[in-house]
Amino acid sequence: MSDDVAAACEAHDDSSSAAFKGDTGGNTAKSRRAIVWQAPDIPTVADLKAGGPARKRWFRYWFGPGKSDAFDLAFHWLLTFAPISMVSNLGGVLGRTFGMRTRPHVVERIRVRLKRLFPDMDADEIERIARSHFDNAGRIQAEFSVIRRVLRAGRLTIEGADLLKDATSSSPVILVCCHTGNWEMFEVALNAHGIRWGMNFWPPSKHSHRLIASRIRQGFGAILLPPGSPGTRPALRILQAGGVVSIFADEVHRNIVMAPFFDREPHLNGNLAIIARMRRMTGAKLLLTYSQRLPGCRYKVNFERLIEVPSIQNPDVPLIEDVKSINAAITPVVVANIHQWYFLDNAFE
Repeated sequence: MSDDVAAACEAHDDSSSAAFKGDTGGNTAKSRRAIVWQAPDIPTVADLKAGGPARKRWFRYWFGPGKSDAFDLAFHWLLTFAPISMVSNLGGVLGRTFGMRTRPHVVERIRVRLKRLFPDMDADEIERIARSHFDNAGRIQAEFSVIRRVLRAGRLTIEGADLLKDATSSSPVILVCCHTGNWEMFEVALNAHGIRWGMNFWPPSKHSHRLIASRIRQGFGAILLPPGSPGTRPALRILQAGGVVSIFADEVHRNIVMAPFFDREPHLNGNLAIIARMRRMTGAKLLLTYSQRLPGCRYKVNFERLIEVPSIQNPDVPLIEDVKSINAAITPVVVANIHQWYFLDNAFE
């Protein structure tokens, strides 16, 4: 399990609902505090070229704490020439072996969560899902190196392309996404249909991972919006102009799963409420979107259906009712793909 991916996913769009003045629908539940991300000051090639103190700083970083970043970038570049299956399988092996052995506490958390969600699940099935979880996490990291070749190699199936085309041709669209399979394949699918879209994401803490992810996503046409609450207004502007924005509905905050709710009390403190508010403010359609990992290093992206929320028919319905509808849409997706769900090791309490 990668801490960097976990950090990146802590708030795919962690724009606090406090960024929206008022609470459409009458529910006044307090939101969590807005989070603002600041990029670390990493020496760049410009510092190297500048000479003097800037160049010394560049050497201190890249031959000191930045050596790990340099290794990651070099390894990523080398893997871009390797066969897709080999790269994916390597990531899976590292996830199942190195990942599980070095993080026994994560394995134990997964066992506890699975028993919490599925009380009748037997021990063998729990262990199979735990291995699959680490396998998927390792493959996601490795597949950044080969993702540009996946579509050309015929390894990606896109389900619901006509629905995507119809939805985006007539109104703004919020892609209500889930962290299942390799969710980076959304970018491949959207790019294949000529769609540019706004993406809020919480950058990985490690510079090399952040650089790789950002370049890959921008290369597929993603408009990277400012992380955290500063990304709220740019996202709204895209939707108000009739564009597309992706927001992950399942999310984690401080190691607690904010959504799906499962059997917990619904709340307005996460991305479900942000999605619902943005829909009310822009009239955007909500398109349920998720990825699945298939056997043989193949992938599937599902643009499954439009989510119907009560406020479409009755604008005065409380916001929490829309949130419940979105939660009801994503919960079966997460449950059906629990072995590939990234947030399985986080708490539900």
